[in-house]
Amino acid sequence: MLRLHYRSLSVKLLFIMLIAVALPVFGDDAAEKEAWEKYAYALELLIDKNTDEALVIMKELISDYPDTAAAEKAEKYVANYIVQFDRSGIISFYLGTMMTTTWAATSIPLILEIENGIVMGTAGLIGVGSGIYTSCLMSKNIDMSLGKDLWIEFIEAAAMTNFQYAYSIFGDRIADSAVREKINIGAQTFTSLASRGLTYKYVINKNPSEGRAFTVINTYAWSQYYYWVAMSEIFNSKNENLNYTLGILVPDLAAFTSYHLWEKAGWSVQRAGIISISGLGGLLAGVFINMIIAEAGNTDPPDSVTSSIILGSSLSGKIIGAYASSNMKPDGKADSSLFSHVSFLPLVTQNGTGFVMNLSF
Repeated sequence: MLRLHYRSLSVKLLFIMLIAVALPVFGDDAAEKEAWEKYAYALELLIDKNTDEALVIMKELISDYPDTAAAEKAEKYVANYIVQFDRSGIISFYLGTMMTTTWAATSIPLILEIENGIVMGTAGLIGVGSGIYTSCLMSKNIDMSLGKDLWIEFIEAAAMTNFQYAYSIFGDRIADSAVREKINIGAQTFTSLASRGLTYKYVINKNPSEGRAFTVINTYAWSQYYYWVAMSEIFNSKNENLNYTLGILVPDLAAFTSYHLWEKAGWSVQRAGIISISGLGGLLAGVFINMIIAEAGNTDPPDSVTSSIILGSSLSGKIIGAYASSNMKPDGKADSSLFSHVSFLPLVTQNGTGFVMNLSF
C-alpha cells in the first residue's frame, strides 16, 4: 500500500485539485462538476482532520446533488461514519442532575409536612432514579462537554446563592414561620430546576469554552470571598439588607465582567488556575505575615487589620499570577463566544483557489 504524507498546504491543494480533475465527469453536466468539487472540498477537510466540517459538506452534497456519483460516494462515507461525542463533562452532569432532582422530589414531603420515613424514602428513590434517567435522556447522542456542564452547574449555583440572599432580605416579611419555610423550600426547588433547565437549553447546541467557564466561576467564587471578608471584617457592616443586596450585585458583576474580558485577557483553564492558585498562595502568605507582625510587635492585631493583610496579600498574589501567566497560550480549542463563531477554510474550485468564511450564530 502506498502512503503519502502531505507536509505543506500547496502540496495538499495540488492533491485535491488532481483528485477533482481525475474524478469522472460525465459530459458537460454542471451539477456533476459541482458535486465533485464539493466532494473534493470535503476530502480536503478530512486531510486537515476537520471531520465534523467534512461530514456537514458530505450531507449537503447528498442533499443538493442526490443523483450524482459524488453523492453516492458521500453516502457511503456518512453511512460508515461513527460519531464521537464529547463526554468530558458527563460525570459532573449526572451528579448535578441527580442531586437537583433528588432535592426537588424530597422537597414535596417537606412542603406538605409529611413526617413519614416511608414517604420521604420513596420520594428520595424517585428523585435519584429520575435524576439518572433524565441525565441519560438529556445527554444521549449529543456532546456533553466540560464547558457545557460547567455553565450548567455554575448558573444553578449562582441562582441558588442569589435566591438565598434575596430570601434573607425579604423572607422576614412573611409573619408565619411555617408558611415562610414552605415558600423558601418551594422557591429553592423552582430556582434550582428552572436555572438548570434553561441553561441546559441554551448551551446544549453550542460549544462553550471550558476555559471561559472556569475563569468566570473562579472570579465569582473569589469575589464572594473578598466581598464578605471586606464587609464583615474590615468595614464591619451591620446593615444586613445592604450586605445581602451587594452580595448579589458585586459577585454577579464581577462574573459578568470576567466573561467579557476573557478574550482580551487571553485566559485559558490553565491560566485561570494559575491565577487562582496565586491568590490562594497570597492568602496563605498573608496569614503567615500577620503571625510574624503579631509576634514581632507582641500584640494581637484587630480583626480588621488581620483581614486587610490577608485580603491584600491574596489580591497581590493574583496580580502577580496574572502577570506571570501572561505569556501562556490562550484557549483556542472552543468557540470564543457562546453567541457567534467565525472560521476561515481553504476552498478549491475549478475557477481557482481561495478561502471561505464560515459564520454561525
